[in-house]
Amino acid sequence: MLEHQRVTVILPAYNAAETLARTCAEIPRDIVDDVILTDDASRDDTVSIARSLGLHTIRHDRNRGYGANQKTCYAAALARNADIVVMLHPDYQYSPKLVPAMAAMLVSGHYDGVLASRILGGGALAGEVLLPTPVADQKQVRRLRVGHGRERGEGSGTERECAEGEALPEKSPPIDAVRHVCPPQDLLM
Repeated sequence: MLEHQRVTVILPAYNAAETLARTCAEIPRDIVDDVILTDDASRDDTVSIARSLGLHTIRHDRNRGYGANQKTCYAAALARNADIVVMLHPDYQYSPKLVPAMAAMLVSGHYDGVLASRILGGGALAGEVLLPTPVADQKQVRRLRVGHGRERGEGSGTERECAEGEALPEKSPPIDAVRHVCPPQDLLM
């Protein structure tokens, strides 16, 4: 809990058995109240490891794609009374150590969302995670979410989930490493 707000970390997972325990070990439990993993029909031991770690675990009966996985995660977070939702990839693409800073930015009331990137500034090459950047408004978050699906070209459903948003400009930074953090009232589902 942070400033009387319930903090939930969501983990959209697919074949994350090898890195899940390492990721969870670094989640700051002093402020994180709930951790939810949604497994998208992994072929490895992701679900059994998640359960052994005490995570609230949801499993899709078939692979529904990254966008559907995110939607299931957010819906579960709302159903479990989250005030702040932080999406973290369980394959250790991003450091869980930034969760407190990002959640604090949201709790401050100054920002609708926070994004962090390990790509911008070359941090990905060194294996570093860059500091979070505040997002001015919900419309900007929508643009990034829309661009995320389109730039990756996966057809994951992200672009359909955020059809109200605008596409990113042609010279936008890589979006596949963007971390989305939104309070529940601003979720883009």
